[in-house]
Amino acid sequence: MNIKLLKTIVVTSTFSLIATACAATNIEDAAEDAPAASTQSAVVAAAFPQDFPPFQDPNCPGAAPANADWTVFACKAWEQTHDSGGSHPATRCFSALSQEECDAMIDDTFNQGLMNTAARDWTRYWHWCPMVIAGKVRSICPVGCFASDTQLATGGVVGEVAINQVNEGTQLLTLDEGSALRTPNLVSTPVEMSIKGPEMHDLVTFDLANGRELSVTEEHPMVLASGQIVKAKNVAAEDSFVGSSGSSVAIHGIYRTPAVGDVYNVKMHTRDLLGHIVVAEGVLAGDNELQAVIGSEEEKAIQLRAE
Repeated sequence: MNIKLLKTIVVTSTFSLIATACAATNIEDAAEDAPAASTQSAVVAAAFPQDFPPFQDPNCPGAAPANADWTVFACKAWEQTHDSGGSHPATRCFSALSQEECDAMIDDTFNQGLMNTAARDWTRYWHWCPMVIAGKVRSICPVGCFASDTQLATGGVVGEVAINQVNEGTQLLTLDEGSALRTPNLVSTPVEMSIKGPEMHDLVTFDLANGRELSVTEEHPMVLASGQIVKAKNVAAEDSFVGSSGSSVAIHGIYRTPAVGDVYNVKMHTRDLLGHIVVAEGVLAGDNELQAVIGSEEEKAIQLRAE
């Protein structure tokens, strides 16, 4: 059985995942839901979409046909992150598009008959938002992000790297599944995808007690010292973040700053939820995948609990 949706996630003193109110799916469930015209591979993808990442297809259409299969969206996602010169950041969705809005766009695209069930499941799992222009899906995009000069802790000897210098395969430090909140175990994890694009709204900037500033978009996931993961716009002045050593990092101030140039995000190459927590300007914060999780209608409460 493949568990896809976790409505409540808590983490014990060893950061073990405990899922309640889970919605599960399997091959038989997907087969009942999939259109008769779907291929067997599409049915499998509907049940286990994590096994079908974006891939290259020289015949990938510029505009998706009606009732498009998941393979069309998978190849369009690959085109967003690759060209003849190799990998490059994907272009993020416009402005401060939230995951709720992205999910609504996916549902609307499905309801218009522009994608089949397997494609809907694939875009929801991989968190790609369809852009419908003149009645056809012509592009897809992810949501995000950090300010371009945000320093991320690396898994190499460099120590830190600006997020605008991060590429596919860059090793960053992320939380290990066996960590405890106050004694986090950080491991080196490769970047699966980098993301960039303009932001029309002001960024949320945190003046941190560690002497740094961290600027993120409103929807970005932040890890509080209480163990809760919340969107940046919901962080209060009395809250504290978690440092890379597990210590509490106070917030001296919260203010808004204009976004200058592109903003950036990353998606880490891991199936472990905690592996999508990186170290940004010395504190724990989520990546693009974790942002999608806390923005999902099905996954509202995420709590990391201390020992």
